[in-house]
Amino acid sequence: MCGIIACVDSSKISLHKFPTDFQTVSFSLSDIFSELEIIQLDNIEPITKPLDIIYSDSTFIIPTWTGKIFRYYRDGTLIDVVDMKGSGPGEYSGIVDLIIHDDSIYINVGAAGKKILVFDYEYNFHRAINYPYDITFGKLIMYHNSFYMFTRPLGYMPEIDWVSFDLSGNVITVKPFDESVKPPISSWMSSLILFENSDTFYVYRDIADTIFAINEVSNYHPAFLVNRNFNSGAPLLSKEELASRVQKQAYRRRISNIIGLGKYWLAMIDHNDRVPLVETILFDTEQVKTYLLSSEQPEFGTPFNLGIPFTWVGAGFLYWNFKVSINGDEYIACFIDAYKVIEFARGEEFINSAPERPDLKQKFQEIANTLTIDDNPVLILLKLK
Repeated sequence: MCGIIACVDSSKISLHKFPTDFQTVSFSLSDIFSELEIIQLDNIEPITKPLDIIYSDSTFIIPTWTGKIFRYYRDGTLIDVVDMKGSGPGEYSGIVDLIIHDDSIYINVGAAGKKILVFDYEYNFHRAINYPYDITFGKLIMYHNSFYMFTRPLGYMPEIDWVSFDLSGNVITVKPFDESVKPPISSWMSSLILFENSDTFYVYRDIADTIFAINEVSNYHPAFLVNRNFNSGAPLLSKEELASRVQKQAYRRRISNIIGLGKYWLAMIDHNDRVPLVETILFDTEQVKTYLLSSEQPEFGTPFNLGIPFTWVGAGFLYWNFKVSINGDEYIACFIDAYKVIEFARGEEFINSAPERPDLKQKFQEIANTLTIDDNPVLILLKLK
């Protein structure tokens, strides 16, 4: 089943590989970012497990895995909390995706409802769009006025890899699932990664050997080959290991996050070694080079111990969560628990650091001094150059 699109044999196309062998580099946040903003979010009601951050109509919209939607003004002042959990029309048990388009809000409620609920900007329920075909669970994106829904199979072989449809639910294109690929035996968020970069959406499935792109010109095409055997230590998990329960018999890596930064991709790789490591890499899509920014051992509860080196304050690392567009500018968003901000600012590494930006270190310290452990997460925004 190839639907309306043509099937492409990516093995016959010469593609660049991702990732490549790691190279070390002297890194500064100033290489990619121009400014840092720290926003304290009102703590009238606690935010738990944010799944995205969207800026629309001078408002931050933060949907959460628990089904609540927080709305804040630009300065972090709480507007309200929308909670429509229930089993009636326009209600849901949880949120998978939230998309704002024109004057409507589309909420993908996932396997529990197999529907996309449509609201106006004041969250009045209008209608529901049923999942196309017999999809059980789908991640949703919107691209040029069309929805794309990607299945995330667990232990079974679906017929459909992804399907696109219009705002009324009418199917436009269908992509069949590659029958040569076995579905993963375990469910993890990184088994399907969707990210936007320079008006192109990229699709990474860890059980496939090709990263695909969706753009307006050629619709859907191979973009990069997944390089499982690059020479910088242990390889990525193989497709066979992903489809079996014997993954821990050898040291392997797994790509757990990718985000687009123009000519660069920022990615995180979990390394299952004798001492588990999390590696943060920067991939130059033009030069096809991979730079290792950090390789750190995760420590539960320890603040600022993973991610991008926080060179502006001279200590620690920033774990990024999302990318958000604000008035035409793009930012990397980091939600950091208040107690971690307090603990980090009190630590010797921060106190004795030699910052690249003393003004930002001072600002960070001042905000940390106003926080309590019961406050909501702090929102840190890094503005892309």
